[in-house]
Amino acid sequence: MFVLSISQGFVTECCVCWFALSIGRCAGFRPTWLNRVIRQGGGGRKLLEMAIYCHAEIGSAGLANRLYPWARCEVFARRHQLPVIAPQWLRFKLGPFLRGERDKRLYTGLFKDDGYISGLQRKWLLFRGRVIHEADAESALAGLGSRSLSGIELIEFKDMDGFFGPIKAHREMLHRRLIDMLAAPLRSMYDRLPAERFIAVHVRRGDMPVLPAGTPRVDTNHGLPSAWFVKALRILRSKMDPSLPVRVYSDGTDDQIDEILKEPGVKRAPDQPSIVDILDMARAEAVIPSASSTFSAWSVFLGQMPSVWYPGRYYDAFRDDLPKMMLADPGGSFEPTSL
Repeated sequence: MFVLSISQGFVTECCVCWFALSIGRCAGFRPTWLNRVIRQGGGGRKLLEMAIYCHAEIGSAGLANRLYPWARCEVFARRHQLPVIAPQWLRFKLGPFLRGERDKRLYTGLFKDDGYISGLQRKWLLFRGRVIHEADAESALAGLGSRSLSGIELIEFKDMDGFFGPIKAHREMLHRRLIDMLAAPLRSMYDRLPAERFIAVHVRRGDMPVLPAGTPRVDTNHGLPSAWFVKALRILRSKMDPSLPVRVYSDGTDDQIDEILKEPGVKRAPDQPSIVDILDMARAEAVIPSASSTFSAWSVFLGQMPSVWYPGRYYDAFRDDLPKMMLADPGGSFEPTSL
C-alpha cells in the first residue's frame, strides 16, 4: 500500500489555480473589482483568499419571499461590480407534501447559474467567508481605501426588508434578469405563452384557511373567500373590456375555486412552474391578487398594471411602491379609479 502525502499548501495552491482559471467564466467579475483585489496584494491566492462577494441568503419561505433578498443582492452587486454567489433555491419542505398541495415548492430546476459562482467554489466561499450584513455594506466598501481586506468577505442579503421600496427603481433590470435566468425548458415554456390580453386572478388556497366572509382586514395568512373574487372580478370586467378572458392561478383544487371558475370566460391557467406563473401574470391587463401572498404582488410589481386588493397588511405595505392599486371593501366592491 502506498500512502500519498500531499501538503496542505500544495492542495491550497491547486485550488487557487483552479479558481483563477475558472474566474473568467463568472459574469459578475469585472476589471474594477479585480483591480481592487490586486491592489490588496495580487496573485492567484489573493483572488481566492482576499475578495468581496455578494450573497443572497434567501431562506426557505415561498418563492416570492425569496425574491426580495435576491433582488437587493442583484441591484447592489451590479452597482458595485461585485461577483455574486449562486442562491440556493432548492429547499425541501415536508408541509406541501403532507397537505397534498399542487405545488411542492421545491423550486428546483427553475434557474440557470449563469453569471453566478456555483458548485465547489460556492461552498468554499461560504465556508471561508466573513459575513458583512447588508446594512453595513456601503460603509465596508467605502472604507476599502483605508483598510486591508481581512480575507473573504460576504455581503449578505436576507429577509424581505422594505419589500419593493429598495428595488423599485430597478424593476426593468430585475424583470429582464428573471427571464434571462430561466432554465432552458422554462424559458421555452415562457416564450410559448399566448400573446393575448387577459385578466389574472390569484387565489391562494393550499396552505391557508379561507377568511370568514366580511372580515374587515386580513393581517394573517388567510385565503380570501371566492365570493370576494367574484364580486371584484365582475366590477373589473364591467369597467374594462367585458370580453377579456380571465385566467385563475391557484394552488387549490378545482372544487375549492369552483365558484370563480363558473364565471363566464374564466378558466384555470395551465399547470406551470411557479416562476412562470409570476412572469405570466406580469403580462396581464389587470390582476386581482391574494391579499396574504407576495406571489401575485411580484407580478404587479413587474407588470405595473392595475390591481384590486383586499384591505390588510400587504395593501398597506405596497401602496407606496406599486402603481394603480385599488382597494376593495370586504364584500369585493371598489371604485375603479386606476382603470
